[in-house]
Amino acid sequence: MGQSGAKGHNFRSYVKKNIIPLQRNLYINPADPYYYEKIIQYIDRNSPEAHFHLAQNCLQLNDLEKAIYHFNQCIQTNSRFYYKAKSILERLPQPEQLNADVKNNLIRTYGKQKILIFLSGAVLGLLLMFLYIAFIVFLLSGT
Repeated sequence: MGQSGAKGHNFRSYVKKNIIPLQRNLYINPADPYYYEKIIQYIDRNSPEAHFHLAQNCLQLNDLEKAIYHFNQCIQTNSRFYYKAKSILERLPQPEQLNADVKNNLIRTYGKQKILIFLSGAVLGLLLMFLYIAFIVFLLSGT
């Protein structure tokens, strides 16, 4: 007798054409924006190609700390990305300088936010006080 059901038919799916199998029923697509993060998470934690591309993405997002981390991971191995990563790392600011810049930016940012929170709280307080006084005047005038 012939086989019936899905077991008898092993057709290649057109969907699986451009994807990479990771585990059973788990695939990744190279067009996925998180492709290199998934490579590091599921396939190879030390992949120089993935670290290099993640570092470049971090540079585009102005996240220098993560970019420096990924470039350093990239130069740990002898790969075709070693010299590219090394030359980019030499042009980036040093971590000590970067930490000082980040601290200054945080102080400036949070300082402005505290002022805005204080002013919005003061305006809200004045508004509530005005409504309270108007309510008391309304109650006194009604009797």
